[in-house]
Amino acid sequence: MTKRSKITLLAGGIVIVLGLVFCIVGSVMANNAGDKLFAEKTDKGSVYTYEFDAGNVDRMTIDISDAKVNIIGGSEKSYIEICNFDENYYTFNLSNRIVKLSESGDIQSVLRFWENGLTFKGMRYIFKLGAPKGEKTVNVYLTDKDEVKNFTVSCGKGEISIADLSTATDYNLTLESGTVNMENITTDSIITISTTESADTHINLNNITATTLNLKSPKADVKSEKLTVSGGSVDVTAGSAQIDFIPASEYFTVNVSTGGKLTVNDVSYIDTYTFEKLPAAADTDENTSASTSPESVPALNITGKAPTVKLTGQCFTNTKVEK
Repeated sequence: MTKRSKITLLAGGIVIVLGLVFCIVGSVMANNAGDKLFAEKTDKGSVYTYEFDAGNVDRMTIDISDAKVNIIGGSEKSYIEICNFDENYYTFNLSNRIVKLSESGDIQSVLRFWENGLTFKGMRYIFKLGAPKGEKTVNVYLTDKDEVKNFTVSCGKGEISIADLSTATDYNLTLESGTVNMENITTDSIITISTTESADTHINLNNITATTLNLKSPKADVKSEKLTVSGGSVDVTAGSAQIDFIPASEYFTVNVSTGGKLTVNDVSYIDTYTFEKLPAAADTDENTSASTSPESVPALNITGKAPTVKLTGQCFTNTKVEK
């Protein structure tokens, strides 16, 4: 072995040792600062936890595939858990009052990070062997005092669960197929739910109060209990829609059109049903505000090609009904 080769090998060994030392020092410093270089092992699997001040967040966007998303109120602090995701395939960012979690589809997308805006996270993930085991899950916890003005969630073939929030929030939920559960939600804004595939999808709405509900699905079983809205639309091509309706406005209209079985408070109707509670003619004089004119009365429209529709509500009794 020549002298030059020996020097080269010695220099390479020194570089490797220095690299290991820097990695160890960096790991210790990151740990002391509360920064996690790798996921924490918990009973939920491999978990990254990011705390945030929801008072400084206007929008939270979650765009992932085939995973479960839980948004839960009543927490002692606001934070997000990212469980069992391959670090190479997702990015998390909080800037300009926006929290964004996005997932790329494959390693080719990661290698093109300069094209699609993904953040390169370091060689420690490239050489990490094996993907995390367990169900991919995102948990968002909010205190009762914190408020996110807009949740936009897309989770592919997955599950979205939102519970125990009373905030002025827009909810925009999209999935290919799966399950949506919303419980104990109060907002003076809009809830939008859409699915894209003609597969088994279940949408459960329990004790929901919102200004507007817009729901669209090619095939779904929709079930609501104590759904309080001013208006909106429920468009389900096939499946079923059980709507327990409580009007949020004094005056309102409900229109139903379906090729499937239709009942209102267990009374059968054929194809269509219309219910109106409008201001009396004596109340619509020149002193009546535009907000109570018949033209401005909010409407809930329930439509579909062949879903079974079961509409219930105390508001449908002792009032004029048009068949």
